[in-house]
Amino acid sequence: MPKYRYEFPPRTAHFVEAPRPQAMVRYLKRRYPHNYDDVLATLVEIPRFPEFVVRLDETGRPVRRTDPTQPR
Repeated sequence: MPKYRYEFPPRTAHFVEAPRPQAMVRYLKRRYPHNYDDVLATLVEIPRFPEFVVRLDETGRPVRRTDPTQPR
């Protein structure tokens, strides 16, 4: 599953895993409706991914972790 990084506020990185780029775009539109264009400009796909990530489903909604001690 592709992994993404975006910044908001500037120079504050957020890491998200989403099944498709469209899910990531929908997530950003819901989370940052007031400055979506500024946040979208910072979005990049990344090859390496830290453990403290947010995972999204096909609709762009965050998926809860069932057990944080279990590998993903």
